[in-house]
Amino acid sequence: MRVDLSPESTGKALEVCVNPDYPTTFKFGSPLPPGTTVDVQPENRFAESRGPEVLTFIPREDYLPGERVKVTVRFGDGAAPAIATFVLAGHPARAVSQVQVFRHARPVEVCQQEARDARAEARQCQEENERLRAEGGRPDGLRGMFDAGVMDETGVSFLGLTDTISKPKDNVLEVERAESYRSTGPESRGRVAVRVKLLNPSAKPWTVAGAALMGPKGEELKPLPLWHTGPIHPGAKGGRVVVEFEATKDQARGAYTLKLWDAEGRTVALGKVTFP
Repeated sequence: MRVDLSPESTGKALEVCVNPDYPTTFKFGSPLPPGTTVDVQPENRFAESRGPEVLTFIPREDYLPGERVKVTVRFGDGAAPAIATFVLAGHPARAVSQVQVFRHARPVEVCQQEARDARAEARQCQEENERLRAEGGRPDGLRGMFDAGVMDETGVSFLGLTDTISKPKDNVLEVERAESYRSTGPESRGRVAVRVKLLNPSAKPWTVAGAALMGPKGEELKPLPLWHTGPIHPGAKGGRVVVEFEATKDQARGAYTLKLWDAEGRTVALGKVTFP
């Protein structure tokens, strides 16, 4: 994530997702001026590390989804903008690993790169809108995958994960079975998916509300709409959740972490998720 602080900045707080499993580092474009202060309210909710150009925050293990902590950086040189304000918002799965903060005027090449990035993002949004409109009239199932150009004659590859994934002890549900899938179409377009069967040992029903697939460097793949069999009730035979992501032939390589959560923020995590 990149933050640009111009002299006209209003000081409005920027929300940053944090999670106890991942540190979040604010990296400034130059050393913080002498006299700079950092105010964290409420206190004692993070382990903190500070350097000449960086501020790192690691939420405590009991940091809850939805919990919010305000961080105010007051620069000590009297120049504008005088402050930068952030709200560190607890999320059940996502976390911003690095926030790049630029306070002074930027080089021309940086502005040019931002313009190129904005044009690329606009093209991506346009392509996504066209894809969604086109899919309204496409066939479903394997026919739809062929028509969408995300599967070629090699079909769909399968990999069993049940015996190789890692499962944190604080998972709210038990993972009975897990598999991963990959399909690749022309021009390396494709999809990857994870299917899991979950058992509910808790006292409350659980229904998946969101998912995130994060790589070893904090990268995150773009999810497609979730599919599931409905609420997973305590003591029942279990329910299935399928999470699908757009991925080229070269993406989703290596070990990933899949996190699922319900509307209350109760999470299920699968580590060491790999794809064929």
